Amino acid sequence: MKVGDLVELIQKKSQPAAVPRVATIVNVWRQHTGKITTIDVMWGSDQGNQIRGYRPGLFRVVNEV
Repeated sequence: MKVGDLVELIQKKSQPAAVPRVATIVNVWRQHTGKITTIDVMWGSDQGNQIRGYRPGLFRVVNEV
């Protein structure tokens, strides 16, 4: 995961299927060992262009830059 990558929120299976939530990584926070601790993502215009920090395990990379 790196800045500019398009990521998708990993969601549980549901009936009916949930709408995929896609965001762009705008910042990556790392520990001194290099492990990613938090990623800041910007949601699309339908979510109001919010930028928030999340655990990287909640997302999977859809499109790498």
